[in-house]
Amino acid sequence: MLKLAKQWRGCGLIRRPERHLTETSSSSYSIASRSTAGGIGASFGTSREKTPPRGARVWCSQTQSPSSSSSSTASPASQQQQQEKRRRPIDLSLVEVVDVHREVADWNSKVLLIDKPLDWTSFDVCGKLRGLTGIKKVGHAGTLDPQATGLLIVCVGKAATRAVDHFQGLEKAYEGTLRLGEETASYDACTPVERSAEWSHLIDSDIEAAASSFLGETMQLPPMYSAIKRRGRKLYELARKGITVEREPRPIRIDEFKVWRNEGEDPQTVHFAVRCSKGTYIRCLAHDLGTKLQSAAHMTSLRRTQIGEYNVDRAWRLQALIDHMTTMQQEREKEASSME
Repeated sequence: MLKLAKQWRGCGLIRRPERHLTETSSSSYSIASRSTAGGIGASFGTSREKTPPRGARVWCSQTQSPSSSSSSTASPASQQQQQEKRRRPIDLSLVEVVDVHREVADWNSKVLLIDKPLDWTSFDVCGKLRGLTGIKKVGHAGTLDPQATGLLIVCVGKAATRAVDHFQGLEKAYEGTLRLGEETASYDACTPVERSAEWSHLIDSDIEAAASSFLGETMQLPPMYSAIKRRGRKLYELARKGITVEREPRPIRIDEFKVWRNEGEDPQTVHFAVRCSKGTYIRCLAHDLGTKLQSAAHMTSLRRTQIGEYNVDRAWRLQALIDHMTTMQQEREKEASSME
């Protein structure tokens, strides 16, 4: 009978039963048989402790607990939330904030306050410090455009880069200028003026009232000239080719938006001071202010003055920091050569 059954199975008349291992308790498993064609094997069923019989050909899969099965079928958003919960809390005691008044011998696990100069990208600053310190893990806590100056927080070392999100989430403060009556594609002075609008009728109270309307939580549409990626390409790459794509508005918060014009200066020039949440594009704020005034505007200068409790007055001038690091490196090389 057994020989005949093997022949039938070889001809496909009887399918080999699938056997799988199911968890019956925290310390025991059972072998269950499933057959889609009935016949021999359909009545096979037994129980074993821990492992199946020696030589048994079984397809094994340990059944998942309710928590693990739910996580495997969870949506990407819920999976991301679970990952955030599993992330270890940041221990800020492992890092040290270094300003211009504090000198250190070792740059690892340090958070540097830097006054970024004009025309430097935030990535360039990180790359320069990576080369000077010899530490691979270097990251900044909030981008500053090349045309902007001011406070840039750079985290050096593994422990410090884990704190990037903490510093990035802090409130930020800016100062700058905008020009009324002129609109550009990039919302700043990096691209030529594309549209002009009447502005001479605007008085100071009009500008102040329009700026006040932006206070509080709101949604902001990011500019095309930004590093936001869409299908793997940065938006500014598309914008330079004249391509405009849809963008999703992002939630921001404006806590302060002061505007004023100085007597004796060009009346088209408006000074501003902004205190806002992370993710706020100040260029957009200047552009939207011009739209609110039924005119036009673009940002002409920007300086970040504060991130959380850290002020740019305490920050290293970038060139001074580079010189200081270079001197330290040369002194260590001299000491090493003298010991040989």
